[in-house]
Amino acid sequence: MEQLSAVLKVLQDYDETRYLSKATLRLYELCYLRVEKELQQPLETGVELLEAVRYQANELIRQGKTGIIAYPTYSRMLCYLETGIVYEGYLYNTPLKISLSQDTFIPVLDQYLAYLQSDGLSVYTIDSYRNVTTQFLNHLESNGIHDILDVNSSLVVTFFEALRSGTWASTSIRVAASAMRKLLCYLGYEKITLLAIPINCPRLIPIIPMLEAEEDAAIANFIDNGDGSWRDKTILALAYYLGVRAIDIINLRLENIDWVKGTLSLAQSKTLNLLVLPLLPAIGNCMQQYLLGERPESNLRYVFLSLRTPHPQLKGHTAIYKIIEKVFAQLGIRDSKRKGSHLLRHHAASKQLLSLVPLGTISNMLGHKDMDSTTIYATVEYETLRPCCLTPYYKEAIL
Repeated sequence: MEQLSAVLKVLQDYDETRYLSKATLRLYELCYLRVEKELQQPLETGVELLEAVRYQANELIRQGKTGIIAYPTYSRMLCYLETGIVYEGYLYNTPLKISLSQDTFIPVLDQYLAYLQSDGLSVYTIDSYRNVTTQFLNHLESNGIHDILDVNSSLVVTFFEALRSGTWASTSIRVAASAMRKLLCYLGYEKITLLAIPINCPRLIPIIPMLEAEEDAAIANFIDNGDGSWRDKTILALAYYLGVRAIDIINLRLENIDWVKGTLSLAQSKTLNLLVLPLLPAIGNCMQQYLLGERPESNLRYVFLSLRTPHPQLKGHTAIYKIIEKVFAQLGIRDSKRKGSHLLRHHAASKQLLSLVPLGTISNMLGHKDMDSTTIYATVEYETLRPCCLTPYYKEAIL
């Protein structure tokens, strides 16, 4: 979800350069919320962002819905993921569905797609693998190869060279590498051929935003002394202090709160791992006020319920986003800037990092499966990272 947030932030910055009206900007803002919701499920099941975006764009083409605002949004997202920049008309000039240049490999492609379906892969992954496989088969044709058994390491290497010199960004090559590894294993090629596939492909590492000092102080003061709903304060505090994901805030249940030990136990929706967090006084005070005096009577065990009758469970990231957006508007902060639980999660981690808290500790707090996921927050240490880049060059210089 971090990569999705970073890409949407790029699109928001791009919108600000287009001199759009407030009404149009609002339409795109709503569209980004819709896109985030549509991509949430595939991303949480491990689908690559590039695969999910390409699939959604393909679906709009297949359904003839290229006139709705979601289409240019997915177009720009795909453009950025594949090329590293954003420009208009990307899908209009670059076919999403690559077709076989010859009929020679149609049986191979059909059998491979059937194999992927039988292997239980998601429609997003199958669609992405089909695209890469088709391009590879066309590459074979252009090199005079008409038998799939004649593939060798050299052809695999030149295929990736062609991708990299074309429209594919270096951060998207990892998707093609995954697809090619699956294809060559299916075809029964030996390890020597698989070694021609790139490994350790770079990932998109965006600069993680943080709250300004004034914004940070305003939120902390609101949680402690502000005039607002205790429910909203508690939700804000969970994201602000502990970086809890929106989906885990929504799914938090009454039995997850241990008032004696002062802990919160979360069964994370993204990783399925159990995460135990401290029930900080600022969070506990707000939650106690909410549960005792504000939460509607209900048989539901979820902590946070809608304030509207019949008080159902909050639904989706959008509900949390709206609550945080409302509080930010009340505080008069981040009017036209990025907001939401992702921002607060990033801010919580970044503050810990700037306070010299070890990455391993931050990783545990965020509930990351792999500490590599936490290294993305190192991008906020501007003052620390700057000398890391410059020192090796001037330290040993002869003046």
